[in-house]
Amino acid sequence: MKYEAAVDDGFRIRYSTCNEDNSVELAFLDLGNAATVFCITGSTGRVLNLLTHEHAPRKLIALDANVAQNYLLEIKIAAIKRFTYHEYIEFLGLVASSRRRRLFATIAADLSANCREFWRKNVHRIDKGVLFQGRFERFYKLNGIAINLLFRSKLKKLRQCDTLESQQRLYRDEWDGWLWRLLLSIHSSDWMYKRVLKDPIFFESSSDDPMVRENYVRRITSNMALKTLVRENPMFSLLLSGNYDYVSPQHWPQNLRETNFELLKSRVGCIECVNAQTDDYFRELPARSIDSFSLADIGNCMPSSAYQQLIADVIRVGRHGARFVIRHSYGEQTIKTPEYLKRIRCFEGLQREMAEREHTYAYTFTLGEVL
Repeated sequence: MKYEAAVDDGFRIRYSTCNEDNSVELAFLDLGNAATVFCITGSTGRVLNLLTHEHAPRKLIALDANVAQNYLLEIKIAAIKRFTYHEYIEFLGLVASSRRRRLFATIAADLSANCREFWRKNVHRIDKGVLFQGRFERFYKLNGIAINLLFRSKLKKLRQCDTLESQQRLYRDEWDGWLWRLLLSIHSSDWMYKRVLKDPIFFESSSDDPMVRENYVRRITSNMALKTLVRENPMFSLLLSGNYDYVSPQHWPQNLRETNFELLKSRVGCIECVNAQTDDYFRELPARSIDSFSLADIGNCMPSSAYQQLIADVIRVGRHGARFVIRHSYGEQTIKTPEYLKRIRCFEGLQREMAEREHTYAYTFTLGEVL
């Protein structure tokens, strides 16, 4: 695997596990006809989830401007290739372990030199399990400590809910009160986002008004509590605890399930990691060369002009019939250029349906197909 950036001395992984429900994307992207798929690396979960689809691409391009996210993907790929399933989830941090450093030693030679050096400098993160060591996951973990202190008895009841109706009653009658709303207000404050999360990119892409952020987080948590069982929703568990302790293994993200492990092992060789800005990379691609695009929430951090250019790039490099998915969280970018709208097919009805079926309830979508 080749990278354009030098070793980063800081630990700059923003996301380390899947904080979205990719099943809805897999259903839309029509991977059965996709030889080459483009994907934003992000937490790496989206990349690996794409390989659990019935049809795998011949090439899966995983791009991120943050080289640390690709180092995370590289170490997961090496672990998938080398380990058994139970060694893999032990190494990641899904089960307890005192030997992660020894497991790392068995795959270190399989990593690129820069990736190996990055993880050697951050070996304490490996000791803790890399799956929950991203900046956001550690932020959720901190929130989880507060939730456990303030809602311990309610969390016990939440674990015992075996029907959606019983969980709904618990949330409405015992959970969603002044203390929960105070906790969400603190969670959404400028101080928490600037001083604790310490992610200026995310802060700048979210609303300037903490009340907007608070209402957004409250809407997400309420929807998850009222529409899905916590034992079936990894993101709900992540928000409550910073890990997947509340989720049964058959409901972990697709790439972490035992039933998909041998499939992943046979397919991860098709991944090509790229460290670059999206626009720079697309500029170098030939026209009509990509069959599907999973673009994450890339538009959140873009001004409108850059977003319009992204759509233009997708139209140019996408083959006829290429489908693309773009997620939106706080604000929704729109395709404003009339000429671009003539060259893509939009799926407005399906966009609304997908937002309802996506079990994090955190996103709206732009879905399109290149004509």
